[in-house]
Amino acid sequence: MTQAIKIIFLFFISFTQVFAIEDTIVNIISLSKSGKTIYVDRGKNDNIGSEDFGILLTREEIELNKVIFRPIAKLRAVKVMDQKSVWIVYKEFIPNMISLNKKFLLFSESAFLKGRSELKIDSNTLVTIDNPAKEVREYLVEGEELAKKNSEYKALAINHKKERHFNSDYELLNVGKWDNKLEEEKYYIDGIYRSPRAKEFSERRRVQTFEKMVVAFLEKYNDPLFHRESFFKEQEKSSSGLPLNPVYKSASKKVKDSNQYKAAQEEKLYKNLREKGDAWSDSYSDNELANLLTNMNIVRERKRRKNLMTYKFDYQAHLAFGLNLVNNENLNDPETTEQSKYDIELAVESYILKNFQSLKDFSLEGSVRRAKDSYYGGVLNVRSTEYSLAGQLNWYPFLEPAVINENIYYVGIYTRYGIARLNNISTNEEGNYQVFTLPGFKVGLKYNFDNLFGFKMSFGYGSIRSERMTRNADDGTLPNRARYTEGKLSLALTRFF
Repeated sequence: MTQAIKIIFLFFISFTQVFAIEDTIVNIISLSKSGKTIYVDRGKNDNIGSEDFGILLTREEIELNKVIFRPIAKLRAVKVMDQKSVWIVYKEFIPNMISLNKKFLLFSESAFLKGRSELKIDSNTLVTIDNPAKEVREYLVEGEELAKKNSEYKALAINHKKERHFNSDYELLNVGKWDNKLEEEKYYIDGIYRSPRAKEFSERRRVQTFEKMVVAFLEKYNDPLFHRESFFKEQEKSSSGLPLNPVYKSASKKVKDSNQYKAAQEEKLYKNLREKGDAWSDSYSDNELANLLTNMNIVRERKRRKNLMTYKFDYQAHLAFGLNLVNNENLNDPETTEQSKYDIELAVESYILKNFQSLKDFSLEGSVRRAKDSYYGGVLNVRSTEYSLAGQLNWYPFLEPAVINENIYYVGIYTRYGIARLNNISTNEEGNYQVFTLPGFKVGLKYNFDNLFGFKMSFGYGSIRSERMTRNADDGTLPNRARYTEGKLSLALTRFF
């Protein structure tokens, strides 16, 4: 098993076993006067070994659905019964926290390492002759080598680099040197280094692994960007039993998913911290607070880079195609209708108000359009071909209007003025009209890409009034005045310039 696989296995075990938090809650039923010996209501039946090491933790809820854990003390089990156990406190992280009849979380060595096989350990002795450091280094790289006669054999090629193969998890090496201290014909082994015994080494590695797993859990679970809901959501499966989020993804997909998730969580953290005010840092330690401040600075810098587009460009143009979703026709006149109630609009949005701090969330927009429509004129339907100009004031309540790679919502108010050519097919009448809207309203969403292009989607609502200028028959069916409603859905391609 390679080192990478061991690390992945360690993290996996820590998350799958530790998330059963309820199974680790203990109640202190007895406490010595010095507070160094505690008696808890958990024992062998709860996966506690006879000489286990343990970590005592407390649980704190810092906000809704967000809980962190703080280590209180390191423990060592001295007596373990079926349902109870006695522990010695040999290191306290937070003094005076342990009290009688108080519930804590107890992470024990046997519970965490349950299911692990015993380490396979070999022990060897290397006896050197002239240069102990060199000989030990060569042995650690390739192990025992066959001797060769340099004068009789010559290496033609090196097939592979030196490498070492193991038949066990660890190899303990004792190092000695041949020495003739007594100046006799016999040589003796003079010890240079003696490794620990296999049992002692195995116990030491077991404790170190346990502590690393606890640290991994605390770092993961106390991370402000971590939430249990998102963790479990990654494990969801479809109706066919296959995972919705496959474990095996391409490297680029993993990086993209990780960056998107981290950016979203950092944005959410930054927003929550701002909403809490000056007291937001009370529940964090110095190290946690330092990490948080670093993350906050990263978020601020990322937001600043996105906002730079606002200061680089003064205008954004868009070409839009729109459809009127409101039918203003009289169904009793089936002859004069317009099947395609559409318009083509060219607009320019200006960000000149960005130079004023109090107005930086507003923009001005001017547009020209050609629209085809039809509506009831009082007697019969009329078809309209409109050419008009519009002026609009937009307000961006959440993000500035030129931010990139974000969904930007806005609302707007506009006025429109133009001319329209109206006709009725039944009577063959035509007339010129002036049209205007005051006011009209819009809500929209736009998205700006890094390459200066973007798209915009909006819905506008307004009442259009038309008044006669000229017509070819004064006593005809065309109205002197008319009013109809416009509910316009528009899609547009945008570009900064």
